[in-house]
Amino acid sequence: MKNIILAVVVGLGISNANAEIITNSKGDRVELKENGTWTLIPWSDEDFVNDGSKFTIQVPDGNKKNIDVEVSPDISLLDNGRRIKKKDFEFQVKMTSLSAQYKLKNPYSYVPKGVSVKQRGNNVSITIGSTGKNSYGADVPSYLTKEFYLEQNGRLKDTSMND
Repeated sequence: MKNIILAVVVGLGISNANAEIITNSKGDRVELKENGTWTLIPWSDEDFVNDGSKFTIQVPDGNKKNIDVEVSPDISLLDNGRRIKKKDFEFQVKMTSLSAQYKLKNPYSYVPKGVSVKQRGNNVSITIGSTGKNSYGADVPSYLTKEFYLEQNGRLKDTSMND
């Protein structure tokens, strides 16, 4: 009886298998179908960081607990600017957050408070506001800004000199 139920569950799982979605080297989303074909999936406005549209991301604190942090974008593409993908932006925020955390005397006391992103053309700066405890146990606010360049493939390249 167990074998019959297992066979039915496995059979249903195989027949309802979803297509896999990947990102190619150009940054395009591609849907790989079961029959070996593929299609490009277009990006929507929700996939990009848009001017004036605040949103929330999760950033780990010093104890590796995710904290909801509001992002305040100030975007101006000018004439030749490319749009920032939220997925790439979120990754760079987490990396910048790690840099900010380990610059503290007590990295476990790190708590991110807010993120702002400013884009002018293809130049992007990400600023993270946070607090950390000093040697007396008082919360001390700090800010870390990192500079990036938005490459042709849509990836953010770190150009900061403050590491």
